[in-house]
Amino acid sequence: SMGNGEQALTRQWMRFGLCLPLARLLGIFYHHIGFFLNQCLVNWSTKAFAFAVAFFSLSSRQNPNFSIPAAILASNYFGVLYLAFVLSSTWPLLFEVYVENGLIAAIRSLGSLFVALSPVFSAFQSKLMAFSFVSTINYGGAQYIPTGRGLSTSREPLSKLFQCFSNSHFHDGLEVALLLCLSTNVQCGIMFYICMGLTVFSWMFAPFIFNPRQFERLATTLQDVCHWARWICTAEGNEESSWEVWAIRQQEVKKSSPLIWFFLPSSRWLAVAFSTTLVIQRNFDKWSLTP
Repeated sequence: SMGNGEQALTRQWMRFGLCLPLARLLGIFYHHIGFFLNQCLVNWSTKAFAFAVAFFSLSSRQNPNFSIPAAILASNYFGVLYLAFVLSSTWPLLFEVYVENGLIAAIRSLGSLFVALSPVFSAFQSKLMAFSFVSTINYGGAQYIPTGRGLSTSREPLSKLFQCFSNSHFHDGLEVALLLCLSTNVQCGIMFYICMGLTVFSWMFAPFIFNPRQFERLATTLQDVCHWARWICTAEGNEESSWEVWAIRQQEVKKSSPLIWFFLPSSRWLAVAFSTTLVIQRNFDKWSLTP
């Protein structure tokens, strides 16, 4: 994903667009930049739907009919689109197993995917690819992380998982969970809450679930929690021993962002600005109608 983020800024894609026919261009786009852009759109839409439902739910305190459009939008579209996204990544494998081994093997393969929590891992992987793609476009710094010739997976402590996935998963997962808690006045259908719950659960807990031997021994888990608490409370040292040093290092990376992002603020600030404008306009209309 980082490599495709770097490629998206090069002249190579402009040459592809000028020289290739449309059919071949769309094929290359889907298997490279378009694939990661699709991951970004799915994750952005998840946060956008959560914010819309929370906003209209809070606004319904003034006008009960104000939350109807949000309920219709979330119940009719989000669950269907999310299910289509999940099935689009699952159908190729199922069809291949069906063609080679038959229908029973395909159903067995589908069941094994759910038992292995494949949907949870897919949502987590999609968020990681989208975050890496966007951050590389914004700040650069794409790099290859070598795994060596030994065992490619190893158990990581809690503080290391927090450093790796707090910016990409934990912050957004907690934000979406908070928005869902604020949307209690809107009934969006069971499919909406299942998809949102799966997304929040994946973003918040997938790093720990798929961490090898995470819950094998209670003493090791408690040791990780104590080490994480010391890391949070320490103000001096390096990134491995101090949360404050690590947080400052994360902000220094953003200094290399282009000046265009000064004029195009983040989606959170735009959401706050538009929400404030709508609330002020609503109250102004209410006061103007008062005799």
